Amino acid sequence: MRKRIWGLMVLALFSSVFLAGCNDPDKNFQKGDYAKAYPEFVKRAGTNEVTLRNEAANGTFEPRQKAGNQAVHDLFYAAECQKKLGNNAEAEALYRRVVALSQYQIRIPHDQSALLKDSLFSLISSAREVRSQETSYGRALSDWRNQPPPGNTDPYDNGGSNGGTTTEAPSRYWLANAVLNLRTRQRDYVRLLFATTADQVPDIAKVKTAYDKFSRSLDNYLSYGAPGSILFSPDSFFSQIAWSSFESGLDTFQRVAYAAQGNVTYTTQALQLKKPQLIDQAKAALASMGVSPALGVEAPAGAGQGTTGTNGVNVNSSSNSPFVE
Repeated sequence: MRKRIWGLMVLALFSSVFLAGCNDPDKNFQKGDYAKAYPEFVKRAGTNEVTLRNEAANGTFEPRQKAGNQAVHDLFYAAECQKKLGNNAEAEALYRRVVALSQYQIRIPHDQSALLKDSLFSLISSAREVRSQETSYGRALSDWRNQPPPGNTDPYDNGGSNGGTTTEAPSRYWLANAVLNLRTRQRDYVRLLFATTADQVPDIAKVKTAYDKFSRSLDNYLSYGAPGSILFSPDSFFSQIAWSSFESGLDTFQRVAYAAQGNVTYTTQALQLKKPQLIDQAKAALASMGVSPALGVEAPAGAGQGTTGTNGVNVNSSSNSPFVE
């Protein structure tokens, strides 16, 4: 039975590889099967053109550059397919699309407020992980004190196991790691917060003031919940009160931090062609058809319309788009 299952899995794998090869438009084009290659070129070009035009806040150029080059490649060979099939009108439209897309200006919206909110979310998640590890360690330590194992050693200090515990048991070691991660996330947020200017986020001064109070409530909690602190007592009465105070301060700070909206700025970069010869060939093909290939620089599609960014922040509007006349 097992051999039969393995045989079916191997057969399915080879079938998928075979079908993928059959649908490879580049291979079909080389074999002269233009009718079969054409729809696959168009399909792949469409997918990559969507990626090229998708403006995500605080994104990077590299994936969009790669998608743009693939779209140019696929549109060019789709045009070649139509030309070889004798469909000159369709070929002309595709060649024109190649030339236009080659002049595309990739625009990256930058929203500092979205970066701050993402960093704050990471900070909050890390704080809650500390609290979870602290309460787990507190319960485990209490159990150990009630029934200490032979040798009277704390099995949770180094993440080891003893008695009836498991290696997955909560430990002081894991709690300490969670605290270190929290402090790292806190430093990241502070660095970003104090690098932010009023030009980027007009209400940033309010956020900085609110953070100062919030950070004190976090330090107060960690004075009870973090290993190595003088008052460390995992999940004690004082730790519970400090955590409640922290959550109250967090609620106040979040209202200020999430209400601060940023001004969106843009960085623009021309599509950097990996195969510029395809553009020259497309222009030559258009010239042979009596069509002028001269086109203006193409602006990003949908300029002046909303673009979804990090955390769903709207990062584009007619008032701040450099492409709206």
